[in-house]
Amino acid sequence: MEELTVIQIDTPEATKPTKSILIVDDDRSALDTLARLLKLEGFAVATATDAETGLTIAQEMRPN
Repeated sequence: MEELTVIQIDTPEATKPTKSILIVDDDRSALDTLARLLKLEGFAVATATDAETGLTIAQEMRPN
């Protein structure tokens, strides 16, 4: 008898971010790549391309 493997696939509706993260980087390509990867891992992601904006977002968002 052949063994079956069950793979669970998370859909956007089923995946609710439990952790939030703020990424600050002036390299837009690196920022976008990292943000996409973290979103795929279930993080709520906010981004900023400069420190001033990053501090403003951090005070409002309170990333964990």
